[in-house]
Amino acid sequence: MRRRLPKWIGDQLPDYSLKVTKKAELDKILAAEADINKVVLLTTKKQPANVFKAVTAEFKHKLRF
Repeated sequence: MRRRLPKWIGDQLPDYSLKVTKKAELDKILAAEADINKVVLLTTKKQPANVFKAVTAEFKHKLRF
């Protein structure tokens, strides 16, 4: 039960981040919406950490992740 609870919580968190796999995609996103700051997380993981997903939800309309 202890190990399943964090996974269940993470599954319930909305993920408002964008997955980018190519430099051209990143350049396009960074150039768009010049008036909004962007946050870039570089990782080799397939899914973002729960804390990152929570931050994306908290700052959904203020930052782009």
